[in-house]
Amino acid sequence: MPRKWGSIAVDPAKQVAGFSKGMETDRRAEKAAIKDCKFRGGKSCKLETTYSNQCVGMVVGKNSIFRTARAETEGKALHFAMTICEYESGVKCQIYYAGCSFADRVN
Repeated sequence: MPRKWGSIAVDPAKQVAGFSKGMETDRRAEKAAIKDCKFRGGKSCKLETTYSNQCVGMVVGKNSIFRTARAETEGKALHFAMTICEYESGVKCQIYYAGCSFADRVN
């Protein structure tokens, strides 16, 4: 099965993130996430993570801390990201984004 890619780009100074999913290549996913970040108001958008055939979760906490994690489901990715964020920030973090990019089934 062909891979599908997704990516997250962030501009921490502007507290903005951009996302992509379901892309044919890692490069397209990365470019799309940076473009989305800039569209949302980011100026210095940089890649945070790129993933394929899996899910990603992004959570935010105190003082603009954010964490991402990848896993086989959105729920697991969010759980991992939340655990790291809350441990590091010492406060309850909130879900910001979750998405998956899985290969298309070819029959």
